[in-house]
Amino acid sequence: MANASSPANDQSSTARYRVESSAPAPATAPLVPGPAPLRPVAVLVVHGMGQQVPFETLDMVAEGLRKFGRVSSNPIARSVQIGDQRLQRLELSAFDERGAARDVHVYEAYWAPFTEGRVTLRDVVTFLLGGARDGINQGWKPFRRWLFGQYAHFPSPVRTVLYLIVAAAVIISLAVLNTIIVTMAAAQAPFVSHPGWLTRALFSDVTTILNVVLAVYLMFGVSVLASMWRHAVFGWVSIITCVLALWATITAGVVAVMDVAYHVRSADGGSPLFGGPRWREFDLLVGAALLGVTAVAGVIGLVRFIWRVKRAFADNSEQKARTFWMLAACVLIGVGVAWVAVWVGARAFPAAPIGPWLRRACFGISWPLMVGVAWMVRGFLIQYVGDVAVYVQSNTLDRFYDLRQQIKSCVWKTAHAVYSQQPAYESIVMVGHSLGSVLIYDTLNQLLSDEVLVSGAPSVAVRTELLLTFGSPLDKTAFLFGAQGGRGQSKEAREALAAAVQPLISRAAVREEIPWINIFSSWDLISGSLDYYDLPKDATPPGPARVRNIPDPEATTLLAAHTEYWQNALVYRTILKALHCQVA
Repeated sequence: MANASSPANDQSSTARYRVESSAPAPATAPLVPGPAPLRPVAVLVVHGMGQQVPFETLDMVAEGLRKFGRVSSNPIARSVQIGDQRLQRLELSAFDERGAARDVHVYEAYWAPFTEGRVTLRDVVTFLLGGARDGINQGWKPFRRWLFGQYAHFPSPVRTVLYLIVAAAVIISLAVLNTIIVTMAAAQAPFVSHPGWLTRALFSDVTTILNVVLAVYLMFGVSVLASMWRHAVFGWVSIITCVLALWATITAGVVAVMDVAYHVRSADGGSPLFGGPRWREFDLLVGAALLGVTAVAGVIGLVRFIWRVKRAFADNSEQKARTFWMLAACVLIGVGVAWVAVWVGARAFPAAPIGPWLRRACFGISWPLMVGVAWMVRGFLIQYVGDVAVYVQSNTLDRFYDLRQQIKSCVWKTAHAVYSQQPAYESIVMVGHSLGSVLIYDTLNQLLSDEVLVSGAPSVAVRTELLLTFGSPLDKTAFLFGAQGGRGQSKEAREALAAAVQPLISRAAVREEIPWINIFSSWDLISGSLDYYDLPKDATPPGPARVRNIPDPEATTLLAAHTEYWQNALVYRTILKALHCQVA
């Protein structure tokens, strides 16, 4: 990262970062005549779920602060020793509200490697099914939670329960479809005797089912891409196609099982349920469309491949290592263009002997594509939902206990070192995205409970200028915790004990001291407004300062909104305002 060679904001050809030794940096000179430089402030960010690259989050935050704030020269990349912790940080110099220079140190708590390869698809499915079960049981009655000395009652979270049910149903349907596809594909492998139950009629029916699913997926993908271009026009279209995609997936799983049972139970294999001429034309049309999309994707991939190769050999950068992965795009374009060319040729010359081969290609393209979709979904579940399952399952006794403690310890040690820095930071902003918001919340609670103090420095609560969460599932994790466990008084005791180690929801003085802003988007299915961390509005007494829930007006792409916060101004301007720095 420190050797990155892309241009800075002024489009100059110099490196964006400077690297200096671990010795403390000298005070930054004032950018303009005015007050003397102020004491430095810090930003600690915790990344969310998925395969995060080291320093990637650190880089995004620093670049966002530069883009949306009045920052002077390029950041300094520095490795520092604080106690027994070796931390990397980026140092920026920004203008405060009075025009004086203020050093801003950006740290990252990096925990992604702990979960890599530790979670299986079975763990994820078990977590989702268990959450759906508990959510259904809880969804019939008001949700109760211990807050600031009261056992507060909230309306039944019907939407969360619905999300859990749909997620579980989609996972089961994808598992069913994937099992059927793999079984039938293995049965048709060369040099393997084909079983009697795998008839041509069954293969035709399953192909039609897959084509229906992929056709809906294609509409959904196109509508999401279109909404990035014109959200006002296509935003609601993407919601409709998303609902259709979910419905098609669940229905396809049910219909596929019934279809296989019908053909296996029939003495002669049965006639195809989708064997009419119109279904055959539908399969041919969808197959041709999928081949066309494959060709277009291949063309785009080839252009990107050529551009990367040219750039890699022009500046001798690390892009050379990435060119290998673009070879897959060349394969796509070769296969896609060949299929489309054959299709056009066969339509122009129907008597050509290639016609039957073309029809088989169109009918068979849905099989590898559906396997690809299932593989992508599997990877998403393991890499993203798997991280949530590891951390959220602390509500139950599970095999991830040691792993969870490692993650907590990693983030806590980084935060402890930042708060222990000498000389002490005047202000610290705690930032967490997605699952990182759950981690930063737990870490701040632990710091507050332990009252980690630096000699001569104010308390943790006084120096924590802001708790900023965005794309946060904290409400959903609170619901999952409350939905599990005992009943009656035992459940109330469990909630009270859990709240006792969370000063942010048990000590009103702490909440009054630490502002909490939560940024969310209605287009982000993972995040939402945080309502379970404040007493209900009609509670008596009303409770301390509430979480400020602010919607991000620029995060407007369905599903993709969960990561769009990083490119938008709201997160960075919120951080800058909390640090009393000027925004651009």
